[in-house]
Amino acid sequence: MKMKRLFLFLLFFGVSLLSTNYLQAQNEEAVDFQFKNSFGTPITGPSPTAAALGKYGEIPVGYYTGTPNISVPLYTASGKHFSLPISLSYHASGIKVDEIASNVGLGWSLSAGGVITRSVKGLPDEGVNGYFSLPVGDPPSQQDLENAADGSLDTEPDIFYFNFAGYSGKFVFDRNQNIVLIPHSDVSIEKFGSLDYWKITTPDGLIYTFGQIEQTQSEVGGTTVTPVPMRTSWFLTKIEHPIYDEDPVDYTEKIELFYNEDYDINYISGFNEAAYVNPGAGSECDVYFAENMHPTLVPAFQTTIGKYVSRIETSTQTIEFAYETGREDLPALGNGGTGGKKLKTITVYGTDGTTRLRYFTFDYDYFTASGSSIPLLNQVENYKRLKLLSVSEHSGDDSLAPKVHGFSYKEGNGFDLPPRLSTQQDHWGYANNNTASTLIPSNNTFYEFSDGADRSADESRSQANMLTQISYPTGGHSKFVWEAHRYGNMQNDGPGYACPDGYVDNDPIALIGQPFVNDEIQFSIDHDQFPTITTLFYHQNTGE
Repeated sequence: MKMKRLFLFLLFFGVSLLSTNYLQAQNEEAVDFQFKNSFGTPITGPSPTAAALGKYGEIPVGYYTGTPNISVPLYTASGKHFSLPISLSYHASGIKVDEIASNVGLGWSLSAGGVITRSVKGLPDEGVNGYFSLPVGDPPSQQDLENAADGSLDTEPDIFYFNFAGYSGKFVFDRNQNIVLIPHSDVSIEKFGSLDYWKITTPDGLIYTFGQIEQTQSEVGGTTVTPVPMRTSWFLTKIEHPIYDEDPVDYTEKIELFYNEDYDINYISGFNEAAYVNPGAGSECDVYFAENMHPTLVPAFQTTIGKYVSRIETSTQTIEFAYETGREDLPALGNGGTGGKKLKTITVYGTDGTTRLRYFTFDYDYFTASGSSIPLLNQVENYKRLKLLSVSEHSGDDSLAPKVHGFSYKEGNGFDLPPRLSTQQDHWGYANNNTASTLIPSNNTFYEFSDGADRSADESRSQANMLTQISYPTGGHSKFVWEAHRYGNMQNDGPGYACPDGYVDNDPIALIGQPFVNDEIQFSIDHDQFPTITTLFYHQNTGE
C-alpha cells in the first residue's frame, strides 16, 4: 500500500512543473521528497537566437495550433540554380516570462540559413552514460535503476528541432540510433561522427550541411561540479546541388555561410523544496510540507558560445551581417562576454564584393517589465527585453527613400510582462497575476501548504508584449487580435491512479496560457475601389 501512496503523490505533484530528482527513505513512517532545481539532472537548451528558430519545430505554424505565418521577406540570396531566402519571422505562440529575446528582438527570429537545435534531457545522447549507451536489458538491473535515479544514467532521448528553407520539425533517436521524425517528413537526415555535423537532403535534391557548432553549459551556485559544455545547436554552413554539366562532368554548385563567435551569459534559477508523505495516516494523499517551508533560491546561469551568421556567399553576390554589442537585457560576465548582440545591418554586395546593391537597418528599443513581482534573481537585466521597432530597406547609393516595416506591440496599461524569473507564471510559463513567492500551486490536498501559487492562465496578462500590428511601406497594415487556447476539464476516472480532490482548474472550460490569433485584418488601398472581405469559420465540437 505504501508504493501506491508514493505513486499517487508523484503523479499529482507533476502539475507543479518542477522536476523530481530523487527520493530517499528516512524511516518506516515518512518518506522525504527533495525537489531540486532542474540542474540536478539538467535540461540544457540552446542560445536564445537558436531557440527562436527551433520554436517552429516545437509549435508548428498552422490552423491546428492557431498560429499564423507572420513573416517579413527581406532578400533572396541567389545562386545559379537555387536560392536562399532571408526573412524575419514572428512566432505567435506567445511570450513566456522567462523567454530571452533573440538578436532581432523578442518573439522574432532571423531566417538566414538554418539551424538544428536540441534540448538535452538529462545527459547528452552521445555522452559516456548517454541515451546511446543505455542498457538494453529487460528488465533493467538494480544498478541501472539506481544510476537512473541519481542522474548518472540517461533514461530518455534528447529532442532535436530543425528549421531551414521552409522546412521545420523535430526528431529523436530510437534505441538503435535511428532518427525518428515527429511528425513524418520527406526530408532525409544523416548524422556524422559523434554528432559532429549533419546533412539533410530535401525532396528536390538539395543537400544542407549543418556544421557550425554552438555549445552551452549550465552552472549552479553553491556546487563544486565543473560545468561541461554541451553541443546544443548546429548552424547551416553549406547548401549544395549536384548538377550534370554538358561536358559531362559532375560538379556541385553551393551557397556557403560563415559565422562569428561570442559568449552569451543568461541568468536562470531553480528551487529546493521538501515535502513528506505519511503512509500511516489513513489517507491516500496524506502529504505534508515541511513546517514554514518556502522555496530556496538556487542561483544559476547558462553560458553559450554563441554563433552569429556573418556572411553568405553565392556565385553572384555576398551578403554581410553586422551586429551591435552591449544589449541591456543580457549580462556581460566573464569569458569576454559582451552582453549579447543585436543585428544592426544586412548589406548586399555584387559579384566584385565591393559594390553595394542594397542594405537593411534595424531599429530597437526595450520592453520594460512592470508589476510588483520581484524576480528570483533580482538583476537589472531581468527587467528589460529587446524590442524590434522597425526594419528599413535602403538602396545601395541611398538615392531612394527607405522602405520601412514598422511593428507595434501590446504594452502599457497593464499589458507588460513581469521581470524574467518572476513567479507570476501560469502552468505553461506565460504571465499571470500570481502574488505568491513560489511556483508550487495552491492545492486543497496539500492542506499544510496554504500559501501556494496561483498558476491559472490569465487571458489578458498572457498577451503582454505580443505583436499587434505590422505597418508596410505601401501605407497598409496588418492587425492581430489574440485569445488564449481552451481545453475541456473532464474529471472522470481513467487508467492508472488518481488523487482524490486533485485538480488543475475547477472550470469546465479552462484557459491555456498560449495565445492564438483570433482575428487578422490586412489590406492596402492605393486607389478608389470597393474591397470584398470573405470570412471563413471552422468549429470542432470538443464533446463538452
